[in-house]
Amino acid sequence: MHHDNGVIGAATIARAEERRVELLKAAGYNAIRSAHNPISEALLDACDRLGLMVMDEFTDGWTSTTAGFGYGHDLADWWRRDLPEMLARDYNHPSVIMYSIGNEVADTGNDWGATLGRDMVDLVKSIDDSRPITNGVNPMMTSLHDLKAEMGREGGVNSLMRDLGDLLGNVVTSDMATDRLEDAMSQLDIAGYNYASARYELDIKRHSQRLLLGTEGTPNKLHEIWPLVEQFPQIIGDFAWTAWEYIGEAGLGADKPASEPFFGNYPWRLSMTGDIGITGQRRTISYWREIVWGLRTTPHLAVHRPEVSRADLQPSLYTWSDSTESWTWPGFENQVMTVEVYSDALEVELLLNGQTVGRAPAGRDNRWMATFEVPYERGELTAVAIRGGARAETDSLRTAQPDSGLSLVTDRDVIRADDTDLAYVDITIADSDNIVHVLRDDVVTVRVEGSGTLQGLGSAAPASEDDYTSATTRLYLGRALAVVRPTGPGQIRVIAESSSGLRAETALRAE
Repeated sequence: MHHDNGVIGAATIARAEERRVELLKAAGYNAIRSAHNPISEALLDACDRLGLMVMDEFTDGWTSTTAGFGYGHDLADWWRRDLPEMLARDYNHPSVIMYSIGNEVADTGNDWGATLGRDMVDLVKSIDDSRPITNGVNPMMTSLHDLKAEMGREGGVNSLMRDLGDLLGNVVTSDMATDRLEDAMSQLDIAGYNYASARYELDIKRHSQRLLLGTEGTPNKLHEIWPLVEQFPQIIGDFAWTAWEYIGEAGLGADKPASEPFFGNYPWRLSMTGDIGITGQRRTISYWREIVWGLRTTPHLAVHRPEVSRADLQPSLYTWSDSTESWTWPGFENQVMTVEVYSDALEVELLLNGQTVGRAPAGRDNRWMATFEVPYERGELTAVAIRGGARAETDSLRTAQPDSGLSLVTDRDVIRADDTDLAYVDITIADSDNIVHVLRDDVVTVRVEGSGTLQGLGSAAPASEDDYTSATTRLYLGRALAVVRPTGPGQIRVIAESSSGLRAETALRAE
């Protein structure tokens, strides 16, 4: 999880951090990894209080940096002061269960990096020997210079991983990667692997006593990774890239033509890799994860968006499909829609307006997913889990009615009258049953009156020119989010108006 808080930017406000922890726990997560720097104390406080474990990470690159002004320029002079300060601050936080000394450090593949890693581990142990130490090691990064030479190409590790595709596993299990990794892994209490689950069984055979951790995993490969976590006690878990959407690495998770740059061009601003968007709405992959983890038995319906489906798009390595939970697609009548049903049942039945569309296998052997092609028509789409030949749990999507209106829903009616609290107001265009019109992209203007101020406003649109500090924003998939900060005790009114003439207001109290 990165440091920014979406539409309020990099500001660290206690309620913003607390809300992220609440939503992550509700989605089934039990731990977070800070990416890739010490996280805010407010977030650690929330994890302590609400019960979310933390992998406490020190930095990204060591002596090299992928950004123009990265910490790598100063690490040699500062790490012996900065690392002890992080440990001193975080030592008494019970949520911190392990430390990480780095992420995708190219230096781990050379003698200098091995020495620096040992020095860091020794320093941590001299201050706190009660918690294990790991490092997010990417075998591709440790071998990057060798690979570039062999392939005769330029570019970073992300684009190289994408281009290698199915050959990625062969690279991370190669003798070259094994040699490069040996020193880096031998110094750690827990061997951390970024995008290297293909090495798990190999390294368990080589080092049966070694604990392994997926410090960063390809989002759409969890169905391959999680059975290994369940099978081998040495593998203690897998951190998903990434739990919460973030500003930066713009367009990393976007499907795009192969001719376009690896990252998204302007106006891309979000990575589009998060299970949960910056407005706090769960994306469909989040429900799929719950099923793979064994935490959910109710199936979940997801529909690929017809307005963005293009045959020339190359799928991103770092994200899920463009699917969403909607059966409201005016203008696309009779167009064939791709429908996914995530389920642990061996078979799933799909019905449209009470009529069976078909049955398809799901469960472990089918990536915990059944897929259907369905011509769109208004009504109700229902997925039914089939267990032992009988119908069991269901999930449904209904078409929104024409009686759409602007809706404002606050996360709490009463907040604290101090500047550490916030109210989150979901803005949607929905019908009287709160079914959202996902194709509505109205511009919405928000005004706050009384004992509060507008702290931030925006949508989950990954490519947008909207200003999060402005009082106007354009809806994305029919939604936006306003964040209100109290200025003192009293009533707060939030009023919203859309470019199509819709209006709504809501009230809350700060006390």
